[in-house]
Amino acid sequence: MQHLSQFVVEPTSAHQKATFRILQYIKGSPGAGIFLSTDSNIHLKGFSDSDWAGCIDTRRTITGYAIYLGNSLISWK
Repeated sequence: MQHLSQFVVEPTSAHQKATFRILQYIKGSPGAGIFLSTDSNIHLKGFSDSDWAGCIDTRRTITGYAIYLGNSLISWK
């Protein structure tokens, strides 16, 4: 999704096709939720990374992050 969001200004049919595949995956996984283990400590941890001008198509900076609650991933980009 992060890569697709870079093309929101001028999307092509390939971008639309990829978006539909992602939406089909999400729709087909309604039971996939956040699993919070009972034996992990509840600590909030965050990690981030960026790649200056890393996109080969637009030369834009690519950034990402992951947020964990205990051992469970609760947010990412």
